[in-house]
Amino acid sequence: MGAGNLETDGAIVNPMSSALISRLHHIVVRNDLKRWLQVVAPKLDIATKVQAFLEFSPRAFYTFDPQNSGRVYACPRTWEDFSKWFLKVSPEQNPRALDDMLQLAAAMGIIGTVATDFKSFLAYFGRLPSLEEILTSPSTIHVPKDEPGLMFAMCSMLAENAKVDNIDKILLFLDRFNPDHMVITLRMACQRNKRLIQNPKIAEWVKKNLNMF
Repeated sequence: MGAGNLETDGAIVNPMSSALISRLHHIVVRNDLKRWLQVVAPKLDIATKVQAFLEFSPRAFYTFDPQNSGRVYACPRTWEDFSKWFLKVSPEQNPRALDDMLQLAAAMGIIGTVATDFKSFLAYFGRLPSLEEILTSPSTIHVPKDEPGLMFAMCSMLAENAKVDNIDKILLFLDRFNPDHMVITLRMACQRNKRLIQNPKIAEWVKKNLNMF
């Protein structure tokens, strides 16, 4: 088994001879962020803040530029590496983890310049209501549907804090989200805590909306 790039990728690729082509089975793959988040991210325990950022900014998933092939770029492989690094630097996924310039430089060394976009995304977490405020008033506290960055940050925050003993109130709050944001939150929450899927309300909602997962 071997893996390589297409000639059109401009990534130091040499043409294959017709004899070699006929002796191999060829499968062409492409980047698919939606499938990566659904299937790969749970298996690799990708940080919830990384997942939320990629939902918010899909173009950051793959940033390779054939015209600048010598530069560090983001791709599925480097996002996995970055997630491992981020969780090692900040197991609690501190939104201010990249405020330190050395940490930001290290991040850029893994995923390239999109690290600055990720840092900017982390700033949204400073504008979120506290979990206590949400659990106290899940039916009335403001849902910032007109601010996508805040919504994706909120998805991550809720997923990180969802537990068996508070999921019912979180579901009350999520009922006020649009379906896409609800799916993202529940997917990441159940990924982190498998016991949540046993909640009858979650199980029923997932069953009804299986096509969205």
